[in-house]
Amino acid sequence: MEKKVLFLAWVNYLSRNALLADYLGASIHFVTYGQRGGNPLLLPLRYIMQSFLTWPILRKEKPDVIVVQVPPLPSAIVAYIYAVFFRARIVIDTHSSTFISFWRRLLWLHRWLSRRALTTIVHNQQIKDIVDEWGCHTTYLGYIPGDYPQGEPYELAQGFNVVATCSFDPDEPILEIVQAAQSVPEVNFYLTGNSSRASEEILASKPDNCQFTGYVSNDAYFGLLRGVDAIMDFTKWENTVLLGAHEAVSLGQPLVVSNSLTLRENFPSGTVHVPNTAEGIAEGVRQMQAEHSRYKKEMLALKEQLQSEFEQQLASLQNRIAEA
Repeated sequence: MEKKVLFLAWVNYLSRNALLADYLGASIHFVTYGQRGGNPLLLPLRYIMQSFLTWPILRKEKPDVIVVQVPPLPSAIVAYIYAVFFRARIVIDTHSSTFISFWRRLLWLHRWLSRRALTTIVHNQQIKDIVDEWGCHTTYLGYIPGDYPQGEPYELAQGFNVVATCSFDPDEPILEIVQAAQSVPEVNFYLTGNSSRASEEILASKPDNCQFTGYVSNDAYFGLLRGVDAIMDFTKWENTVLLGAHEAVSLGQPLVVSNSLTLRENFPSGTVHVPNTAEGIAEGVRQMQAEHSRYKKEMLALKEQLQSEFEQQLASLQNRIAEA
């Protein structure tokens, strides 16, 4: 009998989650309460409220399998409690921030839950190695192909254009990107995301060839990503695979990304890997501009390779769920 699958995430909309839920034929529920980045002392209250909001969804949907994103870990606890009482199973979709943020202190709880899960989905080899050591079943699922909209044409300046997909979170070298734009005035830089979080230093450093787009519509966003010559995505964190980089692969757009082990392994071609410094980013953009046609061709080949690998990984996950 076909399993009824539900995808649960205590976050705002995340396209990776939506894509995976669609591939699994799962209903998806983003359960939020309050504002992201609010008073951390209120987090327990937020999680309590999200628990109360989640339980009726589970009781109504009656899933056989719950795929739950962590962090936050309380969402997995709620899913596990439901599974115990109603003979369901859980699949933990673990994101890298579980291992490098506040949640790192609760890895013992993550381990306990993963040992009771049907499988734990991991996004890169470094995290897989850690979870494998726990004696848990793991499913490697890195790149998830996205059939993204064509989008609407985005008005771009004349010349070579690059876009950095940003959220203005602390792990992103925003100031260094802006300073890199100062060093490469012949290239036009676009930074997406919530620029209201930018510091005064960043705002004062922004040159004329650097534009903060702010949050834009989905159509405008993908029109921008399709229209530029290259996509950039950076993080100061290790063991992190970037959503913007996966979007670039799906769109066949060459990449400039941080020079971490995880990103080198996941994007070995069609990509310039740079240190998170103004000089490194500027040099990476110059290299991309000089050899753009080569990187574009390599990215199209990488897209085919990752598509094939994804199909095998997805089949493994689907079989695991079917046998639950």
